[in-house]
Amino acid sequence: MYTYPISQTADALCFLNVCAMLESALLGLEKGPFIADEGGMIQHYTLFGKTVTVYNDCGKDAVFVESELDLHHIFN
Repeated sequence: MYTYPISQTADALCFLNVCAMLESALLGLEKGPFIADEGGMIQHYTLFGKTVTVYNDCGKDAVFVESELDLHHIFN
């Protein structure tokens, strides 16, 4: 599992921008469930049977991506 820290503070706009960037950069990315509550937001995706998940986590006060795919070419 790969983890990509994006922001050291929870930020809804940053979260949405990361989601939009992934959707445009990864052809074939399938959007899964979106979860929002007082703890933040989570957007699930799949690509080639592997998961990619974007978090806006208020508890950890961070925006980050966890992925079964190596996405270093996107998050350099």
